Amino acid sequence: MVERSDVTLSNAIDFGSALCSNPATARLCFLPNPITGPYGPQKKDGEVEVHGTDTSLGFIAGLSWRPIDSVSIGYAYRSEVDHELDGDADFTVPSDVATILASTGQYVDTGALAKLTTPAVHTLSATWQATDKLALMAETSRTGWSSLQEIRIEFDNPVQADSVEDYSWGDSWFYSVGGEYALNDAFIVRAGVARDDSPVSYPHRTPRLPDKDRMWYSVGLTWAASENFSIDASYAYIDLVDTPEVNILSSSRSRLTGSYDGGANLFGVSAQYRF
Repeated sequence: MVERSDVTLSNAIDFGSALCSNPATARLCFLPNPITGPYGPQKKDGEVEVHGTDTSLGFIAGLSWRPIDSVSIGYAYRSEVDHELDGDADFTVPSDVATILASTGQYVDTGALAKLTTPAVHTLSATWQATDKLALMAETSRTGWSSLQEIRIEFDNPVQADSVEDYSWGDSWFYSVGGEYALNDAFIVRAGVARDDSPVSYPHRTPRLPDKDRMWYSVGLTWAASENFSIDASYAYIDLVDTPEVNILSSSRSRLTGSYDGGANLFGVSAQYRF
């Protein structure tokens, strides 16, 4: 298995808070006073965008077992893949802040490197052909998101401190049950429900990924228009189990709090022709 990563991470920088928390520049936040002065929390925002790419190798393996004619059980494993994303960091800094920071040599465009390990996935599934028309399925999978403890961006610029985002993700589980029923030779209907546990815990939830446990509800239909040609249609609704909240302290000592809401509607249509 060859896995290609092409990643762009962007983040706002609150230079106002950073200047006020630095003893060498804190006096600027009180000139002429903390209210009307040009510097202070959320008064001088900038941005950094880091882009990196990498290609790495992994593997996929699996096995299938049919204990009786009507039951099949399968297991699949997808390995971890280690990436070293090599690229560039582009800083956008307000001109007056850039003048203040010029002597430090920080916050200038430079090369960057970030290490990333995508998770291993174990999947166990089973199908029971209950009758000629009805089949029931179940699946569970475990994703090793504990491989992603942090995103650390190391800059080529020696005076630019590493940018570290603490993920501390945990391994997560996915459970699903469903079935399909053949109405006749031409039409098959399907339905299923699933729970997808989030690897993100409250202390480490970020606005980049304000994730929460999810429920999946899906329906589908296959139309065998002829012996060789068929059309499949599906719909899935993804609903967050709860309302995720964020309460984090940034590296510039500014705090971000809030709540998020989300969901998704997924539609799919495909056609297949057998020669």
